Amino acid sequence: METIKVAFANLFGSVIGIAGMLVGTLGWAYWRKSKTMSLIAPRPSAAWSSSG
Repeated sequence: METIKVAFANLFGSVIGIAGMLVGTLGWAYWRKSKTMSLIAPRPSAAWSSSG
């Protein structure tokens, strides 16, 4: 019985970890995209030169 509990806990932890990773990656990509767009819109040359 304990083995089943541990296995379930590990599986649950893995699912949570993967979901968190996906959400974090998507959120970071979206944030970066929106930030880049707001930088590029007003002054393109400055944004491109500062992004290196």
